[in-house]
Amino acid sequence: MFKAARDSFIGWDQRAREANLEFTTNNTRFLILPWVCVPNLASHILSLISKRLSSDWSQKYGHPIYLLETFVDRSRYKGTCYQASNWIFTGQTQGRTRNDRNRTSNHT
Repeated sequence: MFKAARDSFIGWDQRAREANLEFTTNNTRFLILPWVCVPNLASHILSLISKRLSSDWSQKYGHPIYLLETFVDRSRYKGTCYQASNWIFTGQTQGRTRNDRNRTSNHT
């Protein structure tokens, strides 16, 4: 069975994944428009979000977040702002979402 990059990085087996997946969330959209020119803005925002997300999540949903992940289209972007915010590259994804029942790519 294929182990996803994230699960392998954490050391999760299927049982641990099922027990702990609710403590993860992902940053699916992050955009700073090209005409906004503020040095280090992206990494600063990502850092602030990372620091307060777990407490905000606990307040709204009743449990903390221990892992925040994102997906960067490496054919279009370098992910530099994530690197500058100390995010860790854990590997490539299969290019599909958790809601994809057929395990197929959403990319054309």
